[in-house]
Amino acid sequence: DVFFDDPKDFDKNKVSYYQRSSSYGCNTGKQMLCEMLGNNNFTDSACLMLYRKEFLDSSNLTFFEGMYYEDCLFSITAMLKAKYVSHINKKLYLYRVHENSTMTRVPKAAEYLYGRCVCMHKFFCMLHMENLDDFQFMQFSNFVLREQTTIKYLASIMEINEINRFFS
Repeated sequence: DVFFDDPKDFDKNKVSYYQRSSSYGCNTGKQMLCEMLGNNNFTDSACLMLYRKEFLDSSNLTFFEGMYYEDCLFSITAMLKAKYVSHINKKLYLYRVHENSTMTRVPKAAEYLYGRCVCMHKFFCMLHMENLDDFQFMQFSNFVLREQTTIKYLASIMEINEINRFFS
């Protein structure tokens, strides 16, 4: 259903976003997602994964349009629905990071916060709707808590910016 590798990325800052320490092999999507989340190895960029067309059609997977981080929501949903996921620890794809692209442009705090909030809401729904074993539930819950921390941080930045704007 889903296949991905560890692409080589070209970034002027020489930051490697997609390196994993080992291959995860083949597994169910739920199991691999939870293992990767537990190891902080999951990368949610949908363009770096290959999907079987039949899987996408039968799962009715679509992007949640009009928000930042739609990749995150799409990728996690795909992993949770996939019966078969394969990962190899090889660089089969070269990913170039362009300055000022949609992906590298810093969104306005409100756009960023909205995207994260939509994801958080959907993740909470997934926690209750997916049939996760105790280990998977713990890994996915920890991921959701990390997302919640990001949202709190963004909200505090927005508040600081509003206060600064008021006094300037």
